[in-house]
Amino acid sequence: MNINDAAKLAESTYIMGGKGKSRQSKYDEINDFVKNTGYSVVPKHTNKNIITFKNNEGDIHISQQGTNIRSTTAFKDISND
Repeated sequence: MNINDAAKLAESTYIMGGKGKSRQSKYDEINDFVKNTGYSVVPKHTNKNIITFKNNEGDIHISQQGTNIRSTTAFKDISND
């Protein structure tokens, strides 16, 4: 996997952590966001903090959300980090 694809998959974790949308709409938005990477979300192994991706060759990539400085718990999260 090239670094640009890895960065795109990592960036998509912030979509999953967002509020106000259904899980399915988040999966759809993420899949659209990463469509050029060849990976798509595996819902069974995905939650608000971790997204599991799989491509057509069966390769798996897991992206974990980092600290979101715009969240309501950002200060607490940074303090804990």
